[in-house]
Amino acid sequence: MRSNAGRRAGRAGVKGNKSKNTWLAFCVCAGLVVLWVQLTIMIVPTELDDINEALSPPREEDSLLHERATELGGGSRDILPDPPVQRRRPRPDKNRPREQISMDTIVYNMRSFLDELDRVYKAIENPDPQNVWDLYKAATDRWLLPMDRAFEGQNLFDVRDDKSIFVSLASYRDENCPTTLKEMYSKADHPELLYIGLVQQNCVSGCRTGVLQGGVVKDMEPDVNCYEEFCSTELGAQFCQSGNVRDFFVQEEEALGPAVARYMASKLWMGETYFMQIDAHSLFVPHWDTTLVNDIHNTPSYPMSVLSHYPPSVGVNFEDKPGYRICGAEFAKSSVEYDIIRLTAGLQQDKQIPVRPCPAPFIGAGFFFAHSSFLADVPFDPYVPWVFMGEEILESLRMWTWGYDIYSPTRNVLSHHYVRRHTPKFWETVNRLFKKPSMHNDLTSMIINRVKNIAGYPESSAEILLRPTLLDNLDLYGDGDVRPMEEYMERVGLDMTTKRAKHISWCFKCQPPYPV
Repeated sequence: MRSNAGRRAGRAGVKGNKSKNTWLAFCVCAGLVVLWVQLTIMIVPTELDDINEALSPPREEDSLLHERATELGGGSRDILPDPPVQRRRPRPDKNRPREQISMDTIVYNMRSFLDELDRVYKAIENPDPQNVWDLYKAATDRWLLPMDRAFEGQNLFDVRDDKSIFVSLASYRDENCPTTLKEMYSKADHPELLYIGLVQQNCVSGCRTGVLQGGVVKDMEPDVNCYEEFCSTELGAQFCQSGNVRDFFVQEEEALGPAVARYMASKLWMGETYFMQIDAHSLFVPHWDTTLVNDIHNTPSYPMSVLSHYPPSVGVNFEDKPGYRICGAEFAKSSVEYDIIRLTAGLQQDKQIPVRPCPAPFIGAGFFFAHSSFLADVPFDPYVPWVFMGEEILESLRMWTWGYDIYSPTRNVLSHHYVRRHTPKFWETVNRLFKKPSMHNDLTSMIINRVKNIAGYPESSAEILLRPTLLDNLDLYGDGDVRPMEEYMERVGLDMTTKRAKHISWCFKCQPPYPV
């Protein structure tokens, strides 16, 4: 275009016989035209490339995504990663028509997510925290995020009003898991209303023990399959055959830490009235289900309420005594815990069993019970893989800022195996997978900044972090906008700048929360 315009201007100058000034003026105009054309040529191809990219058919590797995405009401382009969004982007209308999704699709997406990670992690030549995170985030953006975006502010299924209880049960190579299931069903008043979302992360071949006495690690037999073991019993068979126990199996080397395992377990929920999260090494007392249902209904803010505490240790005589309550927190001092909040031990704070649940400041990951509607507001965050310390303060502040009050149960309904020496730990698997003895700590030191950013640690602010993708999608998985986080921190006595934790006097007295 430039050469044609130039030739036309030249021919015009030769043909005419005007004055010198006229030709000079004309040449200046022609030059401006040429400059405009040059700029147009520089800009237009870029715009056309963008348009062509938007209109191009899905890539070959996206064809399967296109097929599965139709159930969510869109093509493959609809489930590609979202661009970074503002933390306070308004959520869609909760009352909008809800998409339809099946449990088959949910399981397919989670399995595809794990398969992709297995493939790319085995192919990586020089793993480091940055490229491991980038690959993890890409798989999460592709397979998990689209589900949560499609149902943003909504439950995946209608919440039933039949007093059914969904139990989130994440198990990592845990020999106690079958016993936990037996205890749960045998001691419930209404076992037919219990539905289990079991995510068992097991070794099936080439298995290794945990670190034994003297630092020794030995070969061992494959782990007991919790689902098969329970279902082979007379008690378990009836509930497995009726579909009350939903099992999602994860190979040991695919394990991504407790927070992601609990995310997956939460996706096995199918509309049960209540949601309970426990660890796979728990024992129950008779009538536990009736006690919890009564307690949650007796909270002043039900259904915007959560029951939680650290259960008593196995072997402690706790039946018919007031429920334990977590009334304190501290900033971890270990060099591999990065000043993250640790909750103090749950203890009996009341002399008599309270008439109704007492307010509490924190949620313990090993036990909480709530109406299932909270899943629409506070979906579990899949972007905190390999994080161990940190999930509890994250869940606590997210629940509270979304408007949910935290309480402790009036009675203890289960106990917990706290000391499990020499058993396999998930961080050992991480180090073996990437063939680096410090890989778990290196990954945690980076990813924990997502938790710390949400909690308001100044050293993890967006302006300081070198990996901004750690903060993606916090509008969906971050703190809420119903109540300010600063108000929560005042009530639980935490100062993220000075790293000081105050005495939470109201918790010990079973009083409503007030600034401390």
